[in-house]
Amino acid sequence: MIKKFYTCLSLILMLATAAPVLSPALPVQAAADITADGSVSTGWVSKSGNWYYFDQKDGRMKTGWIKDKNKWYYLSSKDGKMVTGWLVLNPSGKKYYLQKDGSMVQGPAWASVGSGKYFINENGEVSNGWELKNGKWYYYSTDGTTVKNRWVLYKNHYYYLASDGVCAAGTVKIDGKEHRFGKNCELLGTIPSSVAAAAKAPLTTEKLKSGAAYIDTDPGSSASSAKTNTASSEVKEDASKAAAAAITKVVGKLNETTESRKQFVIQIAGYVRKYAPQYGIKVYSPIIAQAIHESGWGESSLSAKYHNYFGLKCGTLWKGKSVNLSTKEEYSAGTLTTIRSNFRVYDSMEEGVKGYFEFIQLKRYANLKGVTSPRQYLQNIKNDGYCTGSQYVDHTMAIINLYNLTQFDN
Repeated sequence: MIKKFYTCLSLILMLATAAPVLSPALPVQAAADITADGSVSTGWVSKSGNWYYFDQKDGRMKTGWIKDKNKWYYLSSKDGKMVTGWLVLNPSGKKYYLQKDGSMVQGPAWASVGSGKYFINENGEVSNGWELKNGKWYYYSTDGTTVKNRWVLYKNHYYYLASDGVCAAGTVKIDGKEHRFGKNCELLGTIPSSVAAAAKAPLTTEKLKSGAAYIDTDPGSSASSAKTNTASSEVKEDASKAAAAAITKVVGKLNETTESRKQFVIQIAGYVRKYAPQYGIKVYSPIIAQAIHESGWGESSLSAKYHNYFGLKCGTLWKGKSVNLSTKEEYSAGTLTTIRSNFRVYDSMEEGVKGYFEFIQLKRYANLKGVTSPRQYLQNIKNDGYCTGSQYVDHTMAIINLYNLTQFDN
């Protein structure tokens, strides 16, 4: 472990920290828009039966695509309301289906909506799609219906869908002429001009079989070039927005920190709160303090370059990337020994925090689950062999107490 020991408590008190926030909330967990003291809430907000999303940094209402907890949502460019049901973006004409909670259906997958059946591709767009049923191929259009009695062009091959919707195979007479189809139902031989012309005709009227859609301007079009977070391009939001939720007010010395360190702890705390419950951990403040302690507020080489915020060494079970660095260990009280060791490497802050919880799934850390006392958590993890520092518990508790990190345990 990379241990950062302070020569005295006053040195710890000189360090600036930041105000962490909750992990992103789904719409059902949104807070009030304006607090009693007049401050503006961020994240999801419910007003008059509609959901809105306000930017984590400046509190401005968002429009277009946003990504929250790995799910995409769409907010009207007209008034910011969260859209549910069908969404059509013009001028591209791309269609999406947004579930009752506002999250976009993302494929590749089939979705049955009303009386229609739709193929959703990997970008969440409704597209034409093939389906194999009882050994026969069927083709669905973007309006949710089975294509029948017509030629279609698909990936440079021509196909014919009969009156029952089954794709033609073998030798078939169509409009008085015989045509041969290959093993994948593709038309063989020279393509008649009449076939090519028929396949170019509009596939459907593009009217959704399952009801009206909300029509909006495509955020990726020139008419709205300022909005670039489209679901199709999978543009990721800023890490602080992805990790943060609607905490708008903190107390104590957290309000006296530098902005960069504040943003570091905001992100760390968000991910801690997101993953801790999944692993049976009920107290968050000691883990936030550990990240501060071990990484020097995210400024150490191991954390800044390799997203390892807790000094996690590889061990025999680690199969991922690693880096060899020097570190100091306190094998005897008051004496630091410099050694080199292999440390785990992660691809992002979120993966680094998740990696911490995966690390403490080792049997020797089983006594961390269910603990609600910050000091008890730190004492247990030290006794379990997580660190060698004789003052590790006291130093980390000093960070918790000075900056009132227990405000994030609730």
